[in-house]
Amino acid sequence: MKLILKTFLIAIFATSSAFAIDSTTKTAFDGKCAWGATQGMWVAGDCKKWNWKGPDGATYCFSSETALKNFAKDTNKNLTVASQKWAQAQAAKAMADAQKMRDEATKQTDQARQKMMAEMEKATRGATGQMPTDSHSHTE
Repeated sequence: MKLILKTFLIAIFATSSAFAIDSTTKTAFDGKCAWGATQGMWVAGDCKKWNWKGPDGATYCFSSETALKNFAKDTNKNLTVASQKWAQAQAAKAMADAQKMRDEATKQTDQARQKMMAEMEKATRGATGQMPTDSHSHTE
């Protein structure tokens, strides 16, 4: 009886998920396959063919009917796992992006410092073309 009920629910889940996707539809995981997300794999979902409207109102996309059916076996658990993996991946991406921005800012700062030092050196050479000597240092 449990097997029949489970099969029935999966069939309803799979067939009721097909609906129109438009530009106002919120897709979870940037349209990546929700089942793949549970595995930490970010593969494209085909939202027009295989999708499911989640309890949060978002559309969950899948890369195949098999992926959708696998996800449907335990939606609560799979939503939790996929959401956790998505959050981890987004945090890692944000950290990597922040490091790139930091590296670029450091590079630009170093370039600006070098340019400023070169301009200061050029300006202090004056007409003689030589660097001025330190007026505070003297040898005896």
